[in-house]
Amino acid sequence: MSATARQVIERARDGDLAAAKLLFSYVIGRPAESVDPDTLDVKEIQLFRQAQVESMGTPGILQGMPVDLACEIVRQVLPYTSHDLARRLAETLEEGVEQKKSPD
Repeated sequence: MSATARQVIERARDGDLAAAKLLFSYVIGRPAESVDPDTLDVKEIQLFRQAQVESMGTPGILQGMPVDLACEIVRQVLPYTSHDLARRLAETLEEGVEQKKSPD
């Protein structure tokens, strides 16, 4: 393997394009796919949709809205909805514990 690797390196140094491509593909790896800046907001809103459970009315509220505005609204609202959801879950769990403690 060492001898083969040295040969590929030598050929790449001598200008062999195929050897250089082979060497770079193993040393550097494939280049990342370029990002289209015109589709960033669309991809972001798709990620938001995939990462959450469907909530009542959300699709209707965002439907027909420009995607950049929809992303901005979701970015601003998400921390508050997550906090509210965690609070409601904690309250529900506390109620369940209290019900188990109280005699019937």
